[in-house]
Amino acid sequence: MRENITAYDALEISKEWLEQPMFNKVIITLNTENTLDSLDLSDNAMSQFQYIIAKGSNVTSVELGDKVRLSLDKMTNKKVNPNNTHEDITTIELDPIEFDGKIFAIIEDRSIKTRFTNSKELQTNE
Repeated sequence: MRENITAYDALEISKEWLEQPMFNKVIITLNTENTLDSLDLSDNAMSQFQYIIAKGSNVTSVELGDKVRLSLDKMTNKKVNPNNTHEDITTIELDPIEFDGKIFAIIEDRSIKTRFTNSKELQTNE
C-alpha cells in the first residue's frame, strides 16, 4: 500500500532533489485522499492538498515544503469514453517524474489556488 508524503517527508525529499524545474513550474507530491485511514486509489482520488518539492526560478509565491491547495479543475481533461461514445471521461493531466522510487508531478504554478501559511509548523504531526 502506498503511503502519503507528510510535510516532514516533503522537506527531506526537497533537500535531496536533484532537478530544478524551469521558469514557473513546480514539482508536487501526489498524495491521495484518505478514506478511513486507508488510501482510496480508485476514481482518480488525487487530493487537492499537496506539498511543494521543488520550484522554478520564476516561482515566488510558494516555498519548498509548503502545503498548497490545487485547482484540480484546471488540470483535468475530458475525453470521449471509447466504450460509450455518449459518455465523457474526465482525467487529471500530469507530467510525472520519478525520484527515489516515488512518483511526483510537474505542474505550472497557476494550478495552485492557495498556500497554507505556516504550513511547516502546522503539518509537522502528520
